[in-house]
Amino acid sequence: MTADLFQDSSVGADVVAGRTEFAPTVIQGRAAFKGRDASGSYEVQVHGAAPTVVHAPTVFIATGSASTRLPSLPFDEANATGWIFDSDSIVGIGRVPEHIFIQGGGLIAVEYAFIFERLGAKVTLALREERVLQGKDVDIDISAAVGARLEERGVEIRYGDGNVVKVTPPAEHGGVGSVELGSGTVVEAGAFLSALGRGGAAKGLNVENAGLRPPLPSGHLAVDYNSLVAESTGGDCRVFVAGDTVKDCAIYPGGLLSTGLAQGHVAVRGAFPEAWRATFPPVGRRVEGSKMDAFPAVAFWIDDGVATVGVTEQAARMAHGDDIGTASAKYSETVKACVQPRPDDEFLKIVYLKTSGSILGVHIFGKDASEMINHGAAFVNRGQTIWDVIHSIPPAVTYDEVFLRAARRACYSMAQFSGERA
Repeated sequence: MTADLFQDSSVGADVVAGRTEFAPTVIQGRAAFKGRDASGSYEVQVHGAAPTVVHAPTVFIATGSASTRLPSLPFDEANATGWIFDSDSIVGIGRVPEHIFIQGGGLIAVEYAFIFERLGAKVTLALREERVLQGKDVDIDISAAVGARLEERGVEIRYGDGNVVKVTPPAEHGGVGSVELGSGTVVEAGAFLSALGRGGAAKGLNVENAGLRPPLPSGHLAVDYNSLVAESTGGDCRVFVAGDTVKDCAIYPGGLLSTGLAQGHVAVRGAFPEAWRATFPPVGRRVEGSKMDAFPAVAFWIDDGVATVGVTEQAARMAHGDDIGTASAKYSETVKACVQPRPDDEFLKIVYLKTSGSILGVHIFGKDASEMINHGAAFVNRGQTIWDVIHSIPPAVTYDEVFLRAARRACYSMAQFSGERA
């Protein structure tokens, strides 16, 4: 988890020392802080085939996350081996069960519900919430569309019934076990996936030995804007964090691959500002000290695609009340859909301020959402308005037309809103 060089990966040259080669040393093993040496460098103990101590003035932590396991579930029972899984172990299932029961309504639970349905399994999804992806920084209309698509595919969704009160593993390996829910319903299934979130994987790093504040109960590390960990001793800290181990970073929302990549950029720039400035000089219209985008474009690999940037409608209304407007357009309304028809439930949604037209969020459910969301990210992070969208004409016969259609509808709505105010 250590690094003390900044590299321009596009050319493979170390821009700090002016060298033309870059050969990082890879050490396999479990790493944890041992302390700091006389020079102030961090000592990292690596336990592996050849135990060693690494000294580095700068450390990056990107240890990811670990699945959450309820202590009431029989993960350690012999009969449950190969039948009950968490979000880490499910990748090794090695088979397609006839029926799989999935506990949870978050991103991982929903993703695996789609995967196993497509592989031919019967899927039962049980969640405590009233809709899938609730509380996951997903817009309410996207959530509704994803839930409807799951049910259309034949997935049984049990809303508000995610509490498991009794688990009976199969009597023999490869058999069928059962899960009793809080409602009294008993579900028999050939596999059980409990996907109830993930926590940061920082608890085994012994960060306190380096004078850092201990991990939060969730296993995450609290950081500042530059992804720098706070020192409990008030010293000069050079430990940066990116990815799932971060808690409450300036990059939003957390716990996602797209966010982790953005945090990595922020951490490197914070660790090596001079090298960053030399590599990406503030020439032309660039502003010295300009910040990274607060809202990176985020893609969820769910069915045809879900992508989002900025705030959801529900979060925007909490912050701005009645000044929030929304406008949507369906893929099926575009010219390209006349040539390549798309399902009628795929759409793009814009969340904006009625008084200024400023775009606060863009949310997409449909084909190539992950490719299209970059346009929305530019609008949101540059503080642009629905009129900027209208004046940025998309290429002919592309699904990007939904941006233009949604912006026009927002403009018509704003005109009506202005007339009512007058």
